[in-house]
Amino acid sequence: MYEKHFLDTGNLIVEVITENEFNQLVVNNENILPIHHFTIKRLTTMLSDFVIEDTIVFHELYPRTFFDSFLNRDVILNFPFIRNFAGRDVCVLARKK
Repeated sequence: MYEKHFLDTGNLIVEVITENEFNQLVVNNENILPIHHFTIKRLTTMLSDFVIEDTIVFHELYPRTFFDSFLNRDVILNFPFIRNFAGRDVCVLARKK
């Protein structure tokens, strides 16, 4: 999925765009940030020449709740069966084979 992010009178605007539009915005003077979203599976495939040491999901998609003071939300967010739908961004720690 591709998006473009920009500010309009101080408000963040996010629009879904095509791959072609993304490619045209990679270099622009309009203060538009093009975003290309990847799944963890796609990133792992792209990094097949590397040894994946760890993947860490962050930027949770759900608001905090009362129960978060009793739970380690970062650990829970990174459970394999939760991470694919509960987080927005991922950090991949990898080294060359």
